[in-house]
Amino acid sequence: MTFSTLKNVILNRIPGTRSTLQQAATRHWTLHPPELQLTPAAVYLKDDLLKITDVEEHTSLEVEMRKIRGGPVEHAATTAYELRDAELIHGTVTKGAFTLKLTPQRRRLLSPAPPRTKQPCALGSTYFGSIYFGHWLTDDLTLHLAAESLAMAVATDRQPYRHEPGYCRLLGIPQQKTSTALFSQLIILDDIGQNSHKRHRYRELRSRLRRQVDSGPNRLIYIRRGTSGAAAARKLVNARQVEAPLASQGFAIVDPDIMSAEQITAAIAGARIVVGVEGSHMLHALYAIADDARICVIQPPYRFVNVIKDYADCLDIRYGFTVGDLHPEGFTVPIPSLMEVLSRLDSIC
Repeated sequence: MTFSTLKNVILNRIPGTRSTLQQAATRHWTLHPPELQLTPAAVYLKDDLLKITDVEEHTSLEVEMRKIRGGPVEHAATTAYELRDAELIHGTVTKGAFTLKLTPQRRRLLSPAPPRTKQPCALGSTYFGSIYFGHWLTDDLTLHLAAESLAMAVATDRQPYRHEPGYCRLLGIPQQKTSTALFSQLIILDDIGQNSHKRHRYRELRSRLRRQVDSGPNRLIYIRRGTSGAAAARKLVNARQVEAPLASQGFAIVDPDIMSAEQITAAIAGARIVVGVEGSHMLHALYAIADDARICVIQPPYRFVNVIKDYADCLDIRYGFTVGDLHPEGFTVPIPSLMEVLSRLDSIC
């Protein structure tokens, strides 16, 4: 039996004893320094900004306005931290008073003693990657590449996403998942910056996918959003009315609810324009679309967020959005506004 979780909880309740990752680490080093990137403005209709009533819970309107206006962005460094005798117990890493939650599951104060792992390991999973499929595709898969370059990449055990096994096969990601372990040496990466190091890893995953999937005939793609879970809060009420004119202009409809990872990537591969409601399903496009692609996001007015622009900017993919109108059952998008934004995106050289 281990008391490390109980000890960690007690230490964290004593003022001044909580440890940061840097304090818990025996050493740290920079894999890539911070850097400045000049980002383009998003493509959008100015009147759409008047429709915004709220933003996604993890951001602010000020942050989102900075993103869409473009300009210089400072990307954080990618830094490695080495911990000795750190424990992973059911989704949480602890080392004395240091805590890193990797899943939202509740912690157990007492657990069987975890087996010791003598081989040096590097963590390849994140908290948001355990909650949102899109963050798993972007944050966790790129983190895995950085982790495996330093030691054996490991991830916390959790319920896999439906398309996760397929993407791991397509991208050659041999996930090593564990629920409990005592690591003799564990490397944790601070890897939130969309810097050149991250860009290289995105491009590596895009290259791997291209070796598995040929570019398809579909240059224009609409990705349907699912109807369960968090998707229900972003219900596009006039979705079918939106799909009809898009289909008449040559957009192929991709439905992740009924398609495998292999079918989705084959349909999107080489596409130049991808459009859909904001959400994780839109990240199906990130590794499959063409180098000169454009992404257009349909935004609910009550959940405005442009995290996809961060990824698009990193890969020099142009980004646009349109904001919908409130509806008692969700929101609707004016089709002329959507078509205008798509036309502007398409005309960018």
